[in-house]
Amino acid sequence: MQARGEWLVFCRNVEYLRVKNGLSLTAMAQMIHTSIHSLKRMEAGEIPDHMTASIILDLAAHFHLHPYRLFSPLE
Repeated sequence: MQARGEWLVFCRNVEYLRVKNGLSLTAMAQMIHTSIHSLKRMEAGEIPDHMTASIILDLAAHFHLHPYRLFSPLE
């Protein structure tokens, strides 16, 4: 899979995890230390300019996943 494809999978997984776990946009944004606007952009398939590894690590820790799993389909 190309890098762009892996990022699209990551973006889909962000939304999947949020919805599956019944989290609001606000709760998820707070959990990964980003704005609601940036979270909405991620869920729309856009990687924010200020994206950091801490977002990936926060997601992985909260949902008990290895970080690399966020780049493979979870559904």
